[in-house]
Parts: sequence; structure tokens; C-alpha cells
Amino acid sequence: EDLLHRVHQVTGMEVHLVYRKNLTDVEDFVMSVYKNDLARLGRRHILDKTKYLMKVPHSVWFFLIEETAPDERFMDTADDARVSAKVLKLKWGLRAEWNPRARHVKHHPSIKLPPWVSHDHVLHAPDNEQEVAHVMRCLGLNEPRYYLPSRWGG
Repeated sequence: EDLLHRVHQVTGMEVHLVYRKNLTDVEDFVMSVYKNDLARLGRRHILDKTKYLMKVPHSVWFFLIEETAPDERFMDTADDARVSAKVLKLKWGLRAEWNPRARHVKHHPSIKLPPWVSHDHVLHAPDNEQEVAHVMRCLGLNEPRYYLPSRWGG
């Protein structure tokens, strides 16, 4: 409920699907979701930032959110990928609230998080439409267009 409330507070965002799935193998699921990042980030980095998930109930919630009033910008990477500024602000704000607190404040894991917050992610938010479709395949869901209003070919 809190996530839906936060999304509804952002102008130009609409929720089309809320889906919950129980997982039998969290590590396998995490590796499949982050499959496209493995070469760039490495397996160890992905396991480090998701290790908290191995200790909590093994279920995942998926929210398909459409940005009806896009506000894109370039990512802070070498490629020309464009991401939603609204989605980035929402996801890093939620991580700042929901990620577990850091044990060692001296080691600051991410400049996008306050120093007292760990990099143990409880939220994954894809940065583009291709990543959304990939996560949906990992969950056994149809392509995003299936759930979108007919104006988008759904």
C-alpha cells in the first residue's frame, strides 16, 4: 500500500498491474533478473547488494507502472541510455527509506543513498522498457503491452 501511495503522489505515473509471486530459489531469481548486468557488475557485486533478500520472506511484488508524462534524461554511464528522472527519484527515495541501515557508516556504498543506509536493495526498478520486459519474463508474465490500455497496443 505504501508503494502504491508513493507512486500515486508522482504526477504522470499510472499503475497497470500489481503481481505477487512466491519464490523457491531467490538467488536463481535474482541472477535471472540481473542477467544483463552480470558482465558489467559481476556476480559478486549483485550477490552483495541483494544478500539481504536471502534473509527475508521469499516473495516478490511486481508493479507495472506507466509514465504517462515522461521526463527522461541521460544515464550517468558511457552509453546513451535514457532513463526516467521520475523513476530514478522514486526508486532511490524508496531505497533510502526501505533498505536496511548500514552497519559501518564509514563505508558509504552509494552516493545516491544517505550514509546510514546500506546498499542491500529491497527494490529493483528497471531503467528502461527492455529491462521491464526482461523482469516480466523472469516472473512468467506477458509482455508489458498486454497489460497496458488499448491506446498503447495492450
